[in-house]
Amino acid sequence: MLDAITSLVDVHLVDREPVPRGGEPRFRLLPIVAAYGRELLEAAGEDEAVRERHARAYAALARRVGRQAETRVVEELRPDRADLHAALGFLVDHGEVAAGLRLAADIALLWMRGGFYPFQRAWLDRLLAAAATASDVTPAELGTAYLWRALLAVETPAEYGLPEVARWLR
Repeated sequence: MLDAITSLVDVHLVDREPVPRGGEPRFRLLPIVAAYGRELLEAAGEDEAVRERHARAYAALARRVGRQAETRVVEELRPDRADLHAALGFLVDHGEVAAGLRLAADIALLWMRGGFYPFQRAWLDRLLAAAATASDVTPAELGTAYLWRALLAVETPAEYGLPEVARWLR
């Protein structure tokens, strides 16, 4: 597997990202290669199935590690921000508002620790608007989303101890 990835890096189809200290190597397709791959998936009629698998995989990743307040965990998820946002978009666009609210709660500390408040506010506002007509949302999911949104509206989250906020939301 490593030989295959190395050969793709050598011909400039894949970029190797800088590795955080002690972290795993990460690779990304060049944007033009990713766009071509999306075109091929669309032509084959497989784009929705792949987007769904992508969303489920990133929701599972966020569920596993997202609510941990440790800086190490937040740093591990930081390169996955665009993929997490794509997963949120898929879930909302396909009426899976409850799953979107759970994903947003799971990555809320990532957003806060990373200083991505505008993204967090925008996603929470979009999810809460969709939740108004969704039938799959539990009171706990809705309450958690409103709590995160209220934290962002009242004060800068940095004024709270993030480990304490994480404990409140478990």
